[in-house]
Amino acid sequence: MHSTTHTDTVPVSVLQKRSLERGSYSDSAVNLDAKAAFTAQPVELITRVLGLLDAKSVSLVSQTCRLLFSIATQDLLWKNLCKQRWADKKHAPLKLHPFVDYTHLLTKLDWQEKVDILERRFDNASQPSLLQPGPPSMDEDEDMVLAERVLQSTLVGVADVALFEPKLCGKWQASYIAAELDQHRTRITMNELNAYVWSYQESWGYFGTGDDLGHSLKVRFFPNGMRANAIEDGTARRPRPMPYSFTASGAIQVGQYPTHSKPRRVANWGWEFSNSYVTYKSL
Repeated sequence: MHSTTHTDTVPVSVLQKRSLERGSYSDSAVNLDAKAAFTAQPVELITRVLGLLDAKSVSLVSQTCRLLFSIATQDLLWKNLCKQRWADKKHAPLKLHPFVDYTHLLTKLDWQEKVDILERRFDNASQPSLLQPGPPSMDEDEDMVLAERVLQSTLVGVADVALFEPKLCGKWQASYIAAELDQHRTRITMNELNAYVWSYQESWGYFGTGDDLGHSLKVRFFPNGMRANAIEDGTARRPRPMPYSFTASGAIQVGQYPTHSKPRRVANWGWEFSNSYVTYKSL
């Protein structure tokens, strides 16, 4: 079974974060007997059993002995936990999380994972040849350049971003924890605002339910400082282009309209903000 209820409603505290990375365990006589019986099973069977547990339970198992630690911290196991946890979440592709400090895991990252991290950090403006999809055809020096970019792009000191620094876990377990921490972030970055397509839902009926074809209105907040219809084909479309900006508090100002609320995370990890006229939801 895989439970998602607890962390959807309660922020991940320091204690919970440590539990996901280290776990805790009581060595009572009953536990020791059960552990002996369990560890006597084939590794393949133990791995399959652990694959039925939720993330916190796997973390607890990892603290019982060295054998179970080595099995319960496998990247493949945690990648599957990430897949289950993120399946119905917005902006959560099955790729390593950007808000992890990979300094001590750098040697564990393959070429594609480095590319994925950089793309999720929106660090793909320079040396685009290193970020091309497909099998890498680079020498050791080029791979070192890519690795250095992963380190240099680590998001340190970004407002409201909880950077996770793994000590006892692998890359996918670290990504799982980072995602749990990040779901409670209260400030969106400019890169995220620009990257996402947003539904445009006005509350006063002027645009009806959408465009002339009955499609819901979708907009983009473009890097040039303009909010406009997400379809870029040279045709004038509602809503008309307007300048936008962030306020000092992290709220979004569009044109001369009332300032929108600060973007907030919703249950599916998407973003939403609104004023008395319009609600925007990330798609």
